Amino acid sequence: MARYEIDPAVIHYDITSIYFEGEYEQVEWITLGYSRDQKSNKVQTNLALNVTDAEALPVLWSILPGNTNDTSTVIENLNRLKTRFPRVSIIHIGDRAMFSLDIYRHAHQAQIDLVAPLKNGTEVKMLLEQIVVDELPLVRYEEGTTTIHYRLGEYELALDPTGALPPLRALVVWSKNKAEQEGRQREKKITQRRQALTELQTKLNQPYYRTKKTINKKLTRIMGQDPVNEGFTVVLGGVDRALTLEVQEAEVVWEAQSQHDGLYILVTTLFVEDYDSWTVFDLYKRQNGVEWRFRTLKHPLKIRPLFVHRPERVRALVFIIMLALVIYSALELVLHRQQIVLTPQRLFQRLQGMVLMQVRLPDQSLHFLLSPADPNELALLQALGWQDVREWVLQRVQQRFKHLEAPRSRTNQTR
Repeated sequence: MARYEIDPAVIHYDITSIYFEGEYEQVEWITLGYSRDQKSNKVQTNLALNVTDAEALPVLWSILPGNTNDTSTVIENLNRLKTRFPRVSIIHIGDRAMFSLDIYRHAHQAQIDLVAPLKNGTEVKMLLEQIVVDELPLVRYEEGTTTIHYRLGEYELALDPTGALPPLRALVVWSKNKAEQEGRQREKKITQRRQALTELQTKLNQPYYRTKKTINKKLTRIMGQDPVNEGFTVVLGGVDRALTLEVQEAEVVWEAQSQHDGLYILVTTLFVEDYDSWTVFDLYKRQNGVEWRFRTLKHPLKIRPLFVHRPERVRALVFIIMLALVIYSALELVLHRQQIVLTPQRLFQRLQGMVLMQVRLPDQSLHFLLSPADPNELALLQALGWQDVREWVLQRVQQRFKHLEAPRSRTNQTR
């Protein structure tokens, strides 16, 4: 961090899961839990990660039990950050699982600022019910267009019933992409419910569909607890073997629900004099930096699946891969600052063309040759401020093998 002048003032925090193949009955922190890898039948551990803001450089991480609740980890993480950076005024940014009244209380006492979206609780619903999207005063357009991409309005939200904590700044955000996605999801659910209810009507009074008890179970399974069901009125009548099922739809309910599509609330303890609404919003949007690091862990670095069994080996493997992630992130930082449009993964592919040839001549002398440097590769090294390592590699190889014994047969004279 000192070498690359990394500022740790803004920290993004998140948790991911790492699943395991096989059984780990003797390792209590490898267990079933909520899987981000869609591997609900696999045991897992959780990995908590803090990264810096602009560079997304990993600075603190920890292994947690696979069934750990995200919210329960935040206070301990705040304490670790305070210990690690005692003289820094930290801004902690997380997702909606990273905020609660207890977390706010602890952060207030520790003098750590927070930015996080709120879960859809009572306070959120009450505030959003008062919002008219078109009246949100601040707008941001899609680049190069007149299409509004985001709308933003700021309010005050008092969450502490005792009044001991100051009110929070509540930023009501409307996202065009989020609104379109939620609209598509609602239409899909409505279609699925409609088809399932129609199919149930056609099977009514047939074998396995003749009793009210059976039909009520199937209705419970079809409808679930989703708000989209408020637009359906389902009446089951008649008697066993002579049942009736009436279904009515209220489009007005779904139209009312759509008025809140794309809305969510960000809360923050930052002062408006220092951080205006858009600055807070942009800080939160860079939360994808920690998510990007998780993708790096699971794709180029391939942290999953793991097959090692002993706890110390699991920890050691995760530790080595986390070191690799730090190096990968620092390399990405160097590329960005040199304005080189390459990911570290692409850079690795560009620099993996070095070929070392080992030749033993008839007089039994051993010689080493390196493939010539590619001009594009040399230009890339120069832009990064690095030297061509071929001579260094050649010298090291020659030193290492200068006492190599003579070959025992002609089959390995040339390799």
